Amino acid sequence: MNLMNVKGCGVFQPKDGLTAEECEDAFAGDATAGRFAIADGATEGCFSGSWARLLVDEFLVTPIDDLTVGAWVEIARKKWGQTVDPLIVPWYIEVKRQTGAFATFLGVAVDPTGWQAFAVGDCCLVHLSGDDVRRAFPIETAVVFDNIPDLIPSRPDPTSPGIATAASGYDSGDWLFLMTDALAAWALKQWEAGRPMWNQLRTCISAANPAEAFAENVPGWRVGGMRNDDVTLLAVRL
Repeated sequence: MNLMNVKGCGVFQPKDGLTAEECEDAFAGDATAGRFAIADGATEGCFSGSWARLLVDEFLVTPIDDLTVGAWVEIARKKWGQTVDPLIVPWYIEVKRQTGAFATFLGVAVDPTGWQAFAVGDCCLVHLSGDDVRRAFPIETAVVFDNIPDLIPSRPDPTSPGIATAASGYDSGDWLFLMTDALAAWALKQWEAGRPMWNQLRTCISAANPAEAFAENVPGWRVGGMRNDDVTLLAVRL
């Protein structure tokens, strides 16, 4: 599979007042393999940032036939337990550790014929042709976002939510924007109001220093109404 013309770039910005190390979002990409993923660790969990990182890393290397059945989740669970269970922690952390960590997730596998997406929760994919939205997944409109999304638990749980899937073809020059919930809700709200910010996002990603450009724009979006949360953008040019 030759995907050398697929390019990806990821940027993030923590909540106001927090450091980059305290951000509980994670992203990863392998343009040659055509794999891209983001995850948003839930603050109510324990070691949720580490859980989010394991989910995106394992998605990148899981065989395509195993993605729908969530094979990468089981591998990530095992590694999470091996990492955090031996740690000596205060009793109040121990209580949360036993419950586990939680995260929303979105992964995309791209090949020459199209893309497949796999999602749990409210991380969102927007597929753009120019400024036209060809597809938004798994959430299609800003009003649907809320504070109680489905979450992937780091401990085995028979009530774990299923994995939503979608697929589409694409044209050369299309973009895929993978966004965590605060940015996705804001971007869809702006688009629905006739003020699309897709070009702003493309400009950030195309800057000489994408991380710096993104960090300069986020405060203005928050002043404008975007929720103060960790925000991550993983942009893929097809």
